[in-house]
Amino acid sequence: MRKSREFAWQVLASFFFVMFLLSLSLHIWNLRPWGTVIDHQKAGSWAELIAGLGTISAALVAYWGILFENRRARAAEDASERRTNTQVYSWLEPRETSGEREWLLCFENTVGIPIYQWSVILVGTKRILASSKFGPIRPKSSQLRIEELRGLAHTEVPAVRFTFTDPTGAVWTRTEQGRLLEESALKKDS
Repeated sequence: MRKSREFAWQVLASFFFVMFLLSLSLHIWNLRPWGTVIDHQKAGSWAELIAGLGTISAALVAYWGILFENRRARAAEDASERRTNTQVYSWLEPRETSGEREWLLCFENTVGIPIYQWSVILVGTKRILASSKFGPIRPKSSQLRIEELRGLAHTEVPAVRFTFTDPTGAVWTRTEQGRLLEESALKKDS
């Protein structure tokens, strides 16, 4: 809605700008179409008028095409930046040590900088792991050993809900199903 309103204002502003230029050019040629009779000797023939209108229309179409392309490119750039800034993942992985299964909370951070604010909710338990206790998530791969899950079978291990703040300050949540939701979208769903 906001983008369509923004585009409408751009089209309206360009229309009034072209009309202003046309009016200014008529005054420069000493032609006043409002209130007096137009001198066709000064104004030129009908064919010249149609050619001028066609040129102006072509310029407007080109201008609007540039606006559309600019909006498309900006949207593609925003989507690419969003993808880059949200490539942070978390999951539980088993490891056998001395005959007992332990569980590691694994992180994959391909953003390239540490993620300083994050939290993991182990769904079905009251356990919340957070950056305030464990520090930032380093770039690339990292792991945390979860002691209270030691010895649990695969079927008993809780799902992971991962919330983090990306480098731009936006808060994201990866649900148990792996869907990525911005925090504002999560509040609308609740």
